[in-house]
This record gives sequence, C-alpha cells and structure tokens, in this order.
Amino acid sequence: VNDWHKELEYLNVLKQSVTEGIFPLYVPSFQELFGITSSNGEFLAMPIYPLSPIIFSLYVLEPMEFHLLNHFLMICVGLFGCFLIKRDFNLSLIAFFFLVVTFNFYGGFLTKISAYGPSQLGYYLSIYIIWIVLKISKEDAIKSREFMIWSIYLSLSLSFMLYQGSLHYFVQWITFLIFWGLFNLKHLKFLFMSAFLTISICALRILPAMIINSNTSNSREI
Repeated sequence: VNDWHKELEYLNVLKQSVTEGIFPLYVPSFQELFGITSSNGEFLAMPIYPLSPIIFSLYVLEPMEFHLLNHFLMICVGLFGCFLIKRDFNLSLIAFFFLVVTFNFYGGFLTKISAYGPSQLGYYLSIYIIWIVLKISKEDAIKSREFMIWSIYLSLSLSFMLYQGSLHYFVQWITFLIFWGLFNLKHLKFLFMSAFLTISICALRILPAMIINSNTSNSREI
C-alpha cells in the first residue's frame, strides 16, 4: 500500500552508517529489507534516500524524528522560494497567501508524501525551478553576465532535489525542462549549461545508479 517501511529502513541504514562510522557501500540484506531483486546490496546505487549533511543529525535522532526535522527545514526552504516569487513579481499579500497555500497543500504532493514519505521532500525545491523559469521567460534574452548565475541556480535546485532522494520529482522536472527548451530554443544554451552542471554535481548519485542498473529492466507489472 505504501513505502514508509522501506523509507524508514533507508534512514535506519544511514543512522547505522553515521553512528558506526561505516560508509554504506554495501548492505547485505538489501533484497530482504526492500524487496528489490535487481540489486545485490549496492546501497549507493539507489538514489531515493536523503544524502546531504543533515543526515549526521541521525547520530542523535531516530529515523522518524529525522524525517520530521528534515520536513520542517524543507517547508522553510519552500516558503523562501515563495517569497522570491512574491518579491520579483510584485504579488499582493492575498496572492502570496494563495501561492503558499496552493504550493504547500498541492494534492499531488500530499497524496505522494502520505504514501511514500521522505523521498518526496524534494518537492519543496520545485518552487525555485518555477521561479527560475518564470524569470528566464520574462526576459527576451539572458544577459551574458547573468547566464552562468541562472544556470547555477537551476542546477543547484535540481541537484539538491536529487540529494534529497526525490528521484521521481527530479526526472519529472528534467522532462518538463526538455519540453520547455524545445519551445524556447533561444534558451537552449542556458539549459545545456545547467545540464552539464547538474550532472557534475549529481555524479555521486547518478553514476553508481547508472553502472549498477543500466542492464536491468523493471520486472514489476505497471
């Protein structure tokens, strides 16, 4: 019915790693814990759990306590993104209120996180991608001195999303940006630079998954 049991086991593995000082390259009981038949225990090859400095708080926190802390921090991150949109697009307080409510209580996100838990928290970074796309679309062309800055902003937003373990949201936003680029060809250079930076920053998460899973098909019935 849901993946909370798996999500908390991911965090249990990270907690053991932090408390015992062991890098989680290999988890022998991976198949039994998570029911993943395509893996032999290569934990780093599954980019669907958080892998950021905040995981060191697991030294003193239990997995669910860690999730609540992480969720609170991500709510604050998303709220700041809403403030950026309010500032740059001169939203009234009423419009800003509806933006915050709509973004935080979007039904698609609520149903996902209720079933899948921590791996959905990267959603809160979506507001930054929306902000960047709106800013880029507002300008006829990106000024040369701002070109790299906006590429960095976009790549960091996508990268932090993946390091939160939100692989599904990461793929969905990449798909959206590809289609957006096809209809905004003047911004292709910006997207290519963002893609290069994103792949570079996310190499730790992307490359192990590619190496381990590249020859494996999805055996589940969809």
